[in-house]
Amino acid sequence: MDILNFISWIKSGRQVTSVNANQTLLPVGLKDPKRDDGYLAGAITAQDFIDQVVTCIPVPSAGIVVVGAGNCSTVRCGNNNTASGDYSTVSGGRNNTASGFYSIVGSGKCNTASSNYSTVSGGYFNTANSNSSTVSGGYSNTANFSNSTVGGGNTNIASGNSSTVSGGRCNTASGYASGILGGRCNIASSACSFIVGSNITSDRACATFVNNLSIKNIPTSSAGLPAGSVWNNLGILNIV
Repeated sequence: MDILNFISWIKSGRQVTSVNANQTLLPVGLKDPKRDDGYLAGAITAQDFIDQVVTCIPVPSAGIVVVGAGNCSTVRCGNNNTASGDYSTVSGGRNNTASGFYSIVGSGKCNTASSNYSTVSGGYFNTANSNSSTVSGGYSNTANFSNSTVGGGNTNIASGNSSTVSGGRCNTASGYASGILGGRCNIASSACSFIVGSNITSDRACATFVNNLSIKNIPTSSAGLPAGSVWNNLGILNIV
């Protein structure tokens, strides 16, 4: 078979749009340095061609645009979105970038997931730039250490390994496994320290910090309480 035969088949109407992939041969040129033209005519089944050549290319459907910047990366819709990391995804929104390996931006505007397995679910101007970091939403939040998380709010930073800021404003969790529930202008800089309130800076590890504390339904007897429990002894707080 030569190229002239191939062209004549098309002109004579023998071009088809569907075939049995296991019983249909596709013509191929096999590299052969012994030949003057460098190639030997051959054939491969359509199914073998799919299995060996078309590897991990997403199948487009309505509303899906496949972007080739990253291997197997996908931009589903929106405007000016980029999925440049291998296996990365931008589901929608505008000016979003998923540049890390397996990174995801769900939607929103100007969000960036730039490290491996990082995720920004939505919001705007949010950044997840360390491995397995997550920003769920809000505005101008940053998760920039491994396994760190910002739930939402405004201008919050989770910069400690496995740290969490659930919400609020201008909070920073920089200690290992530290956490801030909410509030504003808090800094959890000690390992495993936790803050509930505002304008608080942790100063020791494995402790919880609050502005004020109200304890409801305090036990009035120490019976059955484990060591370290607080109970009300006729108006005086006692510790077991």
